[in-house]
Amino acid sequence: MIKHKSQNNTRRFLTTIVILALILSIIFLAIYIIKHSDNKANAEQETAIVQLQQQVIELNKNVNSLLIVVEEKDYQISYMTVALDEAEDELSEKNIAIVTLSNEITRKNSEIDRLTSDNQIKSAEVERLSSENAEFQIEVERLRLEVEANEERIAELEQLIEANQAEIERLDNEIKNQNVHISELALKVEQLKTENETLTERYNLISETVAGYTDSITALQSDVENINKQISKIQSQIQTINASIDALKLNRILDINVGEVDSGNNFVLFKNGLLIQWGWSSLKSNGTVTVQMAKMYQSKNHYAVIASINRDSASGSGLDGVYVSQSTDKSFLLTHDYTSTSHAGGGAFWLAIGQAHQYEIM
Repeated sequence: MIKHKSQNNTRRFLTTIVILALILSIIFLAIYIIKHSDNKANAEQETAIVQLQQQVIELNKNVNSLLIVVEEKDYQISYMTVALDEAEDELSEKNIAIVTLSNEITRKNSEIDRLTSDNQIKSAEVERLSSENAEFQIEVERLRLEVEANEERIAELEQLIEANQAEIERLDNEIKNQNVHISELALKVEQLKTENETLTERYNLISETVAGYTDSITALQSDVENINKQISKIQSQIQTINASIDALKLNRILDINVGEVDSGNNFVLFKNGLLIQWGWSSLKSNGTVTVQMAKMYQSKNHYAVIASINRDSASGSGLDGVYVSQSTDKSFLLTHDYTSTSHAGGGAFWLAIGQAHQYEIM
């Protein structure tokens, strides 16, 4: 704004110089004409002077008009200068705003670059999660099929439990009856013991008082012996009944805990996961055979196998043995090791026991 005011003052100064120069030119022209004119021409000079004066007056008027125009122009210039200053101030503010916006744009571009980098990382993460989700869907489908199979197996087990429930109730009733019978026998034993004590007392009394009644004493001794035999017989019956009760309890426990028994495939699977399998395999001398079991164990480290030679003849000499190797969760290698080639071969019995695989336990 100060710059525009200095420019206005300069224009006004130059305009004043031009007007003064014009007036001085007119005055010098008039003086020159007066000095060089003839005396005879005074009238003409005066006329010229008057004309010059009129011209000067006109020039003054024109100068005044010009001054008015100049003032108007100065006013317009001042107004425009103010407007220009305001425009410059606004432009300065706009420039500041532009710089601020440029900085903001730069910051936004940096943020966009960061977000782009993050987006690339997120895209890679999304791809990884998509891959994991596909694998998870496959696992879910496999588990769903296993659940369906388990549900079918559970339905079968529920039917088996319902079928065995009546047998269990029957065994419970039989155990109760046996307990009642045992109580009755125990009561009878107590009665016989009481009678035996009574007879013993009578025997002792008779022995002390009637030493000569040998026959009676002998008869009493015979009665005592018979009573003792009856007591032994009753005790034997009680032991038999107790053994029967233990057998019934064992049967009940087996009925409750045994999950699956298959004599055709030679295995017993208990509900707690205990799996017992057995079989016989034919072997030649120094021969090897792979034994495939019906059920699968948790791993090769979750079961043990024992084997025994079943020789088909006693001929030959040398060491004869069988050993197990290369075990997996459902198979093992059975090798017959015999030092004499004259042995005709034979077979081996084997027994495996261990923890069943979770897929086998329903």
